[in-house]
Amino acid sequence: MRIPALLLLMAAVVFAVDLPQDPKAVVLSYDEVGGYGPVRTRKEPYVTVFADGTVKVPPFRAGAKDIEVKLGQAELQELMRFVVEKHRFFEFDEKKAKAAMGQGGAIIMDASAAVISVKVKNKSKQARFYALTWAARQHRKVRALQDLSAIQHRLVNLMAVVRAGGKAKAAACLALANAELRKNHPQVRPLTVGDLVTTGRYPDASVVLRFHRYEGPGRYTSASVQQPKDGDPKVEVSVKAK
Repeated sequence: MRIPALLLLMAAVVFAVDLPQDPKAVVLSYDEVGGYGPVRTRKEPYVTVFADGTVKVPPFRAGAKDIEVKLGQAELQELMRFVVEKHRFFEFDEKKAKAAMGQGGAIIMDASAAVISVKVKNKSKQARFYALTWAARQHRKVRALQDLSAIQHRLVNLMAVVRAGGKAKAAACLALANAELRKNHPQVRPLTVGDLVTTGRYPDASVVLRFHRYEGPGRYTSASVQQPKDGDPKVEVSVKAK
């Protein structure tokens, strides 16, 4: 009995990603360059994660302070393992990924390039890929694109959650979205906080959260929740099933 128990204990051990000792060292960042995107409020990346767990994202308007949250060490380690281990960031090779895509196919104009940078204690790397979301959807069998796209989605979601004010506030808006989804599309599975893709602010100071789940070519589930400064929230849902 002792040996199986020991094996189970060993299997449960999760090894930490070795990060720089400097708490202000940037261990992870995400940005988009080129293309038609939202108006930039600062030059720094859209998401910057530091070794002490601090996450900085752009403010809603130029001249405002960066929006910050502090991840606990367990949350930070889970994020870094997602990037480094589960989705093999340091194995990504842009040339090999493009070669695996092959020749031909549609050409996407005026898209942006995803730029992801990772730094651990003794290693650093930057990966860049043009029209990553489109490429990953068009080439489902190219593992490298699926991995990099998953990392991109996770960091876009992180930015949206931070701008929403944290997971608790995002979850409160999600509950409103799923209530509307159940009422209008009871057969559709609920959205999750992981489906949050953008958080923006309108000139009237209302905040809007947009959730979107890609279900496959021509299929999606989405919802938007607009929280005005005063008054009741406005919720809209949209489902397209091919």
